[in-house]
Formats: sequence, structure tokens, C-alpha cells
Amino acid sequence: MQKKIVIAVDDSVYSRHSVKYAVNVSKVIPDISYILFNVQGSISQYIIDEAKKNMQIQNELNKIIKRNEAASHRILVKYKDFIINSGIDANRIEIASQPKLQCVAKDILDFGQKHPYDAIVVGRRGFSRIQKTFMGSVTSNILEHCTAVPVWLTDGTITSSKIMVAMDGSISSMRAIDHLAFIVSNSDTADITLYYVIPKIKMIGAKNTGKNRNDIDKIIETSSRHNIEHVFLKAKTLLEKAGLRENQIHFKFSSRFLNPGKAIISESEKGNYGTIVVGRSGISKSIFMGSVSRYVINHISNRAVWVVS
Repeated sequence: MQKKIVIAVDDSVYSRHSVKYAVNVSKVIPDISYILFNVQGSISQYIIDEAKKNMQIQNELNKIIKRNEAASHRILVKYKDFIINSGIDANRIEIASQPKLQCVAKDILDFGQKHPYDAIVVGRRGFSRIQKTFMGSVTSNILEHCTAVPVWLTDGTITSSKIMVAMDGSISSMRAIDHLAFIVSNSDTADITLYYVIPKIKMIGAKNTGKNRNDIDKIIETSSRHNIEHVFLKAKTLLEKAGLRENQIHFKFSSRFLNPGKAIISESEKGNYGTIVVGRSGISKSIFMGSVSRYVINHISNRAVWVVS
């Protein structure tokens, strides 16, 4: 079954990284196809309003619109040519451009969610030279409001095709596995590690130290190990039903981390994983994002994060 992803692009280095990553994932997703999407440059509302009253201004507005359309087309063709030159069949690449209707993030979301696409790919630093802390405002808004389609967030140059899935037993993390299973279905080259972090519970009070503290940690770890076995088996079953072989699926867990997000980042660097798959929210069912997924998104470097609702 063919998988379709939308790559939101502009003329920035962040978009170039996203396109390169999307090409690289074809090594593990051979039946993937691409829709390159660009929102055209902004036009002042003042000019639009004045053009309704003045024919000369209307003529100038038409020129601006044509320039924006031409600039957008050049960007899209440049990326399409790059993908073709990377060995992807031209029939698997589409381009789409539209004027800015609301804001860039909303236009990308509307385009990605109104069509039967399987993911929206965006660069972590957004589409503007004016950047917010951690990520551009466009990227931040897409992550905050995109709940119908998984978002693939890229950062920097990504070379590894290894995939790590952050597991915690939540419904959200199982949806992440379900998305991954669909995307890599029948892949002969996918290399997937299911990674589970047993959290260390932070406790307050002098009585919760020493032997008492250790006993509590051991109880939590023992209970978690039983849960791990159940979660891993369920995830493995989904992946094998999608056509993956047993030797393509690996299991790993770490224990007693106060910050599971930090443990995931550490493991992704140590294991050289190019992609981290996370559920949008964890067991806490945060309205926006769980603290773990938020931490991972804010601290990735030269990696991609798939955020699945």
C-alpha cells in the first residue's frame, strides 16, 4: 500500500533538511510518495483593500501575485528535481502551491488534513528567520494544533535510518506503534527498537529515603517489568502483522530515570537512531503534549521525531 506524505517547504535550510530526510526514509519505506507543498508569499491586506478601489493598484497587485506564484513554483521544482536526482521516480512526486489564506501554519494544516495523507513533514526551526525559542512559530503551531495527522519533525542532517519507538504503555504510544507499523509495512530494511523507560518516582520527605526509598523503587520496577512484557508483545504483534520479521524488531528498557525524555534523547544518541517515534501525550493525557514528548521535541539534534496523536 502506497504511503503519502506532505513536505511543507520554503526556501530555507530547514526545508532542505526535511526533503533530504524524506528521501532517506525511502530506504525503509520503498512505496512512499511525496507531495511538496508551499504557501506563497504574503501580500499586505492594505494593498488588497486599495486594489479594490484603484485599477492601477490592482494591476500592481496582479504583478505581485504572479511573482509569488513564480517564486513558489521555482522552490517546488527545485526540490522535485532534487528528489528525482536522488533516485525517486518522478511519478511519486507531486507539487502543490497556494496563496497565503490565513497563516502559514493554518494553511499547511488545512492542506494536510483535508487530503488522505499519512504524515506532514516540517523542519524544526520553521519557515522564518525570526525564530522562537526551540523552534519556529510555524512549526510550534503545527505541532500544537495538528491532531488528525502525524507530524514528522526534522532537525539538521539525518543520516541514520534506524528507528526508535518510545513506549510507556499509554494509548498514545500504541497509536504511535500503529502508525509506524503502517508506514514501514512489508519493509525488508526497517530496523526498529522498542524502548521503554521505567520512571523513578520523585518523592518528598525524609522518610522516603534510604531502604524505604529503595524498596519503593524495586516495587515500581517489578510492576513495570510485567507491564513491559505486555506492551512489547502487543507492539511486536502489530509490527509482525505489518510484514516485519522478528530480527527487525529489538527491545530495550532503562530504569530509574527521573526524566524519561532525557533518557530517550540519551539512548537515541548512543544508539545512533535517526528517527524517534513518540505518542503526542503520555499516560497523563496532557491537552497539548505529554512532558516526555515535549522534552524530546525540544532537545533533538540531527534527528527526526514522529509525533502521533
